[in-house]
Amino acid sequence: SGSGAALTGLTSSQMPAGSVLQVVTATTTTSVSSSSTTYIDSGLSANITPSSTSSRIMIMVTHSTQVYAVDGVAMGLKLLRGSTNIYENARWRYQGVQHNTNIMATQSMHSVDSPSSTSALTYKTQFARTSTAGSPTNATLQPESTKSIITLMEIGG
Repeated sequence: SGSGAALTGLTSSQMPAGSVLQVVTATTTTSVSSSSTTYIDSGLSANITPSSTSSRIMIMVTHSTQVYAVDGVAMGLKLLRGSTNIYENARWRYQGVQHNTNIMATQSMHSVDSPSSTSALTYKTQFARTSTAGSPTNATLQPESTKSIITLMEIGG
């Protein structure tokens, strides 16, 4: 009777570079609106603790959005690690909106971050109305309790 070597799980440091080491997902359906051009929290955030300082974090965000305007309006989204802005889609332009109309759309952001950290990290999004055209205007995330989602993937370095 032969005996084989015992198999054990690999630690994250033993995984080859480019391996997905962990995945974290968070969602929100809480509606938040603003008519301001100052960025505010969207209510969407997720936490991750990298296993190595050489890891990268891939961030994927899908937001349900709505703008209300007399005329064309733009909405901006930012992606932050803590208070550090790591990605900004300065504006999605909803052009040709006429006469007090709501437009709903799904907007996505993807980014790869190299935080060089093994501390707990919080990634979140913020939003603002980014043009003053067509006042009054309003930007809304998660309109009518629709779902927005953020997924964080730790990629081995």
